[in-house]
Amino acid sequence: MAAKKIGEGKAAQFTYEVYELSGEVQSETTRSETEVTGQIHGGGGPYSYVQGRIKSKTTRYQTIMLREDDGTEHAIELVNMVLPCTAGQRVTLWRLGGGVWFRGVNRNTQQTVARSDLGKVLFAWIPAILAGIGTFLVLLTMNTADDTIDWLGFTVFMAVGGYGVGWVVGTVMGSKRKSAIHAVAAQRDGG
Repeated sequence: MAAKKIGEGKAAQFTYEVYELSGEVQSETTRSETEVTGQIHGGGGPYSYVQGRIKSKTTRYQTIMLREDDGTEHAIELVNMVLPCTAGQRVTLWRLGGGVWFRGVNRNTQQTVARSDLGKVLFAWIPAILAGIGTFLVLLTMNTADDTIDWLGFTVFMAVGGYGVGWVVGTVMGSKRKSAIHAVAAQRDGG
């Protein structure tokens, strides 16, 4: 049997469907991948220093082999969400219609986990971009009549203002989406 649709709705201009899958863990494995990027320069001589910037991003994966009560088996891959479980324990997992697993509960231990980056996954890009462009244009029209303005400084101010407003709008809408989606699963898992 496939995951069962347990709810649907719309939150912050985002239509969603929530699916649930329960069964007994047959096995589970976890792994992580770290991506390192950056630039380092300098260090040309014996007394020179090295400078630069290095950034890393770690993504955690868990594969759960799950058997439903009817015998159907699934290999579920969770991303940035690790549900503590061992073979023989019962778990319930929830996902969005697009296949993003976002919440799980171990029925034996009653431990619930949620995807750590769900807010980023649900970030409202289009409203954020529109809000940013709108802010940029409003600031531009407010000050085009003044010829004494420092155009470089003002352009930077408009760009930062537009980006800031867009980021706030996208984050708030993503948070509302995340809350609505978790509420559907929370009704089923009792918390």
